[in-house]
Amino acid sequence: MDVIKNLGVIPARLGSGRFPNKPLKEILGMPMLGHIYKRSCLSTKLDYVCVATYDKEIVDYIDSIGGKAILIREQYERPTECVAAAVREIEKECGQKVENILMIQGDEPMVNPEVIEALASDLEKNENEVVNIVNKINHKDEYFDKDIVKMVVDKLGRILWFFRLPSPFWEEKARELSSVGIQTGIIGFKRRVLFLYSELMPTDFEKANSVDMFRFLEHGINIKALFSKIRLYSVDTPSDLEMVEKVMSQDPLTATYNVSV
Repeated sequence: MDVIKNLGVIPARLGSGRFPNKPLKEILGMPMLGHIYKRSCLSTKLDYVCVATYDKEIVDYIDSIGGKAILIREQYERPTECVAAAVREIEKECGQKVENILMIQGDEPMVNPEVIEALASDLEKNENEVVNIVNKINHKDEYFDKDIVKMVVDKLGRILWFFRLPSPFWEEKARELSSVGIQTGIIGFKRRVLFLYSELMPTDFEKANSVDMFRFLEHGINIKALFSKIRLYSVDTPSDLEMVEKVMSQDPLTATYNVSV
């Protein structure tokens, strides 16, 4: 194979300010990162899956479950930059170019192979260079949870804006707005635009909101919103971890790779 068509990269780090050591916290007897890695590997669309990290402890864990991890020497501010660095290492190691990169954040333990396959299929059409998996908002409380990044989508399916809290001008009508969705940590890139991200200057709203994708928007690069009916819950806090564990205990997919369930 001259080209790695679809590469899955899972950026993960132990030094989270809000929830230290988060990737290795256990869900149903397995570190969260193990769930993400194994679920990603269930996708038939990914030719290669690896974890990108700054932490030797994470590398050792992924090695212990027979996975592939890359230790990134330079510290980057954004996960997207970490992913780009990992792609460069993989291309050097394999002697092959990567065509599509699927970033699967290290706090998305409910990632589903169907979601990955839908994202990869969209990228393969070559119509969009950046595609973000999006969920509908189920509960009003999600609009007012600043840990959940939301977005406004235009009539062509492109993301116009990201926000953490709704505007007071439309917050009462928020649940009626079909053009608003939840950003998931599963984002696809064409190779060119992923490497471009590292060359672009960080932007004001990117830094103010701690949302990587603002860098693309503020530099005039379109991001497609790909809505998924499969609801994904990320883990930002210990209470999120407890909630996700309950949901995953009832998920048939979990039993296909986790023998403790």
